[in-house]
Amino acid sequence: MDKLITVGDFHNRKSLKDMVYQIIRQRILDGQYQPGDQLSIDKLIKELKISRTPVKEAFNQLRTEGLIEIISQRGTYITKLSIKDIRDTFDLRKVLEIYALEELIKNFDHKEEYILKKWLNEPTHQITPTKPSKKAYDVEFHKHIIRASGNNELIKIYDMLSAKIQLVISYPDQPGEEKIWLREHRDIIESILKRDILKAKKTLITHLDNAYNRIIESKKSKQSQVVVKKNKVVGRMRSSLLRIGLFSLGKR
Repeated sequence: MDKLITVGDFHNRKSLKDMVYQIIRQRILDGQYQPGDQLSIDKLIKELKISRTPVKEAFNQLRTEGLIEIISQRGTYITKLSIKDIRDTFDLRKVLEIYALEELIKNFDHKEEYILKKWLNEPTHQITPTKPSKKAYDVEFHKHIIRASGNNELIKIYDMLSAKIQLVISYPDQPGEEKIWLREHRDIIESILKRDILKAKKTLITHLDNAYNRIIESKKSKQSQVVVKKNKVVGRMRSSLLRIGLFSLGKR
């Protein structure tokens, strides 16, 4: 998992651009910036006390990674994901993670057994005060399955997809969601420890399907809130215009 980046780390970095990139990227993946949110260069310059150039360079790198969109004459926005984008990402995850799971069980040894039992008994042992996101644990759990496959090319491909995965899961949690996926992680680990490939694959697929459904529900809920907010604004504008119109008529 990524180290929590702060502005105070600037003096330890060779490049301001890299530092700004890490700060913004971390905020996106931790959910501090939500898909569709606008990023302001001027606000970041003021907050980080730096010039415009490293911010613009960081934006270009984040755009290349697919985390932001730079729209001419409009501004810079956190990439908005369609339902198809989310579904495609989860479909690809299934293919990669199921293969990794099969390889993990095929090559299972005492070292892996020790690691998984540690995850089972201390499911949040990877989370520290400098890594506050509970979703970071979920990401690390799935990365471990990929790494434990021992397939270096698979690991590279998954790393390339990692930013997109974290963007997809950056939508706000539903109530009680953390308990659900922790329980599902336990089911996956227990199946692996029993070397039960069929059950392990089934529990992993169920886990990913449930995560997909929760994210879609969260996305639709957010969209509904935006519509309600817009309707309220339009309603207030209409009321104001009506009052102005009636006032003008009264003066005649």
